[in-house]
Amino acid sequence: MDEVLEFLRSLPAFYLATEDGDQPRVRPFGAACEFEGRIYLQTGKVKDVYRQIVANPKVEICGFGDGTWLRVAATLVEDPRVEAQQALLDAFPDLKRMPIIGICAGFNTLCRAVGCDITSAAALGLPPELHNVYSTSYRHEIRVRRGSELFGMFGVDSLAVNSLHTQFLDVRRAQENPEVLVNATVSDVSTSGEPVETVEAFTVPHARYAMGFKWHPELMEKEHQKVAFGPFLSACRG
Repeated sequence: MDEVLEFLRSLPAFYLATEDGDQPRVRPFGAACEFEGRIYLQTGKVKDVYRQIVANPKVEICGFGDGTWLRVAATLVEDPRVEAQQALLDAFPDLKRMPIIGICAGFNTLCRAVGCDITSAAALGLPPELHNVYSTSYRHEIRVRRGSELFGMFGVDSLAVNSLHTQFLDVRRAQENPEVLVNATVSDVSTSGEPVETVEAFTVPHARYAMGFKWHPELMEKEHQKVAFGPFLSACRG
């Protein structure tokens, strides 16, 4: 395994072949790392390659460098653990400087990546259905902090957003972490009557661009989408 990984890491790109029905597909990959004694690759769930791997996890990897060919037949296994994702980031520090936007579960992953724990509704004394509303029309109000990235984007003190989650970032934990800059919060009341404030949006101050949204801006009105995704797209272009 070490020899294969060393060879892949020495290449500008290697190639991963999958099956798409009766059509073979191939594309370049650039990142591979070792984690728990296995070779790990990474791709996004929105990509066709992910869908093809789920349908048929048998793939082939090939590469060429310094007059040597490598071809490997493999069966890929999905590993959603944060630790596996962190291993790839540690192996490729440049990935940490890429623009990042984390939505809902991605918000949670971004939190954990900077050392902040996510809390369940039960641990905060909140009803599990409180912010888990599967409706395109439902909105709840969040408070936007003045001077934050989010305030600069929308220019308002509050936003009405959707809500589809059961896990939370306690504002007290967030404020203890120098890598988390709170942009927006929501206030609730626990089942015992205690006030509970959680984070709805945050940025990572030392990153090129890293924003976490607890709501789903991609399911909001088009104007909201343009504002929410505009800075991220600009960072990607720049």
